[in-house]
Amino acid sequence: TYDALGLDPWLEHVVAADRVRLMAAIRDHLSGATPRLAIDYRLQTARGAIQWIRCTGQCERDEFDNPIRLAGTHRDVSIDHEKNDSAHRAGASKGKPSRTVELICDALENGGVVPFFQPIVRLKDRKLQGLEALVRLHDKDRGIIAPREFLATAERSDLIVSLGDRVLELALRGLASARSAGKLEDDAFVSVNISSRQLLEGDLPSRIAAALQRESLPPSCLQLELTETVLISNLAFAKKTLNALRRAGIRIALDDFGAGYSSLNYLQELPIDVLKVDRRFVRQVDRNKARIAILQTIASLAEALNIPLIAEGVETETEAKTLRELGVTYAQGYLFAKPAPLSVQIALLNEADDAPSRVVQL
Repeated sequence: TYDALGLDPWLEHVVAADRVRLMAAIRDHLSGATPRLAIDYRLQTARGAIQWIRCTGQCERDEFDNPIRLAGTHRDVSIDHEKNDSAHRAGASKGKPSRTVELICDALENGGVVPFFQPIVRLKDRKLQGLEALVRLHDKDRGIIAPREFLATAERSDLIVSLGDRVLELALRGLASARSAGKLEDDAFVSVNISSRQLLEGDLPSRIAAALQRESLPPSCLQLELTETVLISNLAFAKKTLNALRRAGIRIALDDFGAGYSSLNYLQELPIDVLKVDRRFVRQVDRNKARIAILQTIASLAEALNIPLIAEGVETETEAKTLRELGVTYAQGYLFAKPAPLSVQIALLNEADDAPSRVVQL
């Protein structure tokens, strides 16, 4: 079985815990429990370094649905293959991961993926509705590392799949813990960004369902955010996947609405539950007539389609007031809180019922 995937020469070098997961995933796929094999595992190289390998496969079956052959591949996804990457050109030699890739792999290996959270509030009373999970990495020497330093590199390789799955897992775990401890209301949700590579994984709905089940959370507590750039990679496949997620009870949010070229088309093609207005239309909206006109149009459209709006990047009270007057229901931004660990956000909520616009200073 494993030789059909070409794994036999590698298995003895697979990190022990991952070897169990890898073989269990192959077994589940052959039994028909999962429609497609897709799993990441760690490989210990001869020099002691850790490589992240992505194993994918599809079982061919006969007319009686019996497995005939398992055709699959495994490849190193810890190499930054982007030849034009400045970091690669600056120092990473051919066939070796860049420093940024090593940073990501180390974070995945050693618990350095740290989700920060930013509240989403109802504008009329500043009541918390949910929290968006935003990826950060922690390095023992540099501390917290912002996504601008690693996200583009991750998105150029399959590392974004491992990174995205880890953020989803940690975000759901944090939400479940906070809800069970009575620190968040039962209707609070978490919003998680999904990359194009994650969306194109055939088993994304089943992986998300399993993650929710592990934390004993209902699907209604999860909102997935996608941008237009995620959708244009394969609209037909995206539509199929998003419909499956919607049927499962998970909400879909179209992020950065208004910033792309085909946003209106997606509203009729895809099961969109929430629109997140791009921050460029929100910034200084109280002083810009063009932005007011655009937001009025977006708000009217959302009302006609019965789709709630979330304004991103709200930084001032006058922006919040203008947005509410224009019919925007929800918002997030530095006015309410900067991104921070969940424990910080909960402490802020508990201490600041009478000061809803206070900003978390990190």
